[in-house]
Amino acid sequence: MIEVTRGVYCETEWEGANVSAVTTGEGIVLIDSPMLPRDARVWKQELLRVSDEPITFLINTDYHFDHMMTDCLLCDRVIAHLLAEPAFAAQDAEVFEQMVSVFFPQIDPQLKAEVRELQPVSPFISFAERLALNMGSRRMEIIHMGGHTPATSVVHLPEDGILFTGDVHVHERHPFPGDGNLLQWIDALGRIERMEAERIVPGHGNVCDMKSVARLRRYFEEMKERVSDLTAKGCDREEVENRVDMFSYFPVDAGKEARTQSFIRLGVGRMFSQLAESQGGQAVSPGADSN
Repeated sequence: MIEVTRGVYCETEWEGANVSAVTTGEGIVLIDSPMLPRDARVWKQELLRVSDEPITFLINTDYHFDHMMTDCLLCDRVIAHLLAEPAFAAQDAEVFEQMVSVFFPQIDPQLKAEVRELQPVSPFISFAERLALNMGSRRMEIIHMGGHTPATSVVHLPEDGILFTGDVHVHERHPFPGDGNLLQWIDALGRIERMEAERIVPGHGNVCDMKSVARLRRYFEEMKERVSDLTAKGCDREEVENRVDMFSYFPVDAGKEARTQSFIRLGVGRMFSQLAESQGGQAVSPGADSN
């Protein structure tokens, strides 16, 4: 566990999304939850070790399973964007088990049984654009960003200069674009760069600064430029997906090469479709999606 500043903690080493906690003097506010039940139990014990405050709220920065799967083990007062509500309702223990099996093909029976007991927690508070929590010594601003998912939000501690970005920003790795609007994502990263934050806790990866945010924005901008150039030359979606190579832009862990290539291809395809849609659909090839 890392203490980012006094009373603000994060854990970046577990499989799944980063998780964070903010002490306020009136209760702990969690940001996202671990993917595995065993990590949720450890997280709870770590927080008991550093604070005697009760857990009061849990903010989910989006609805992907690796951010919210163990909410039920930590706190039932969940805060999330309005657009996350249907996705929360659509997930259940069967979905969680399937997802964990992808990450852990050799999952042991005990862990599998624990995952089967998990259930999503419906949001206690939902918001549309911005929500402020003024608790004790902290002001926390939860701001809708979109981009990574329609419901993706960030959590800003303006007085501490800390920003928790969820997966709209990941540090030094290829992002997952499966639910993303990449044009909005570029705009969201630009918005983040204009915010006053010295330390960034990303959705995945180490604590970083605004230079990392700018690098991810340039990644998407370069992808956009390459896709636009090939589209202007008459290439269809499949050809664009085959020809735009972003693999060397970020380091890739051994064993994750194939998954990373699939992320890149998915992102390039979505960029192709979203650019075509933004221009009136002229360049959409047969079979291309429009999301």
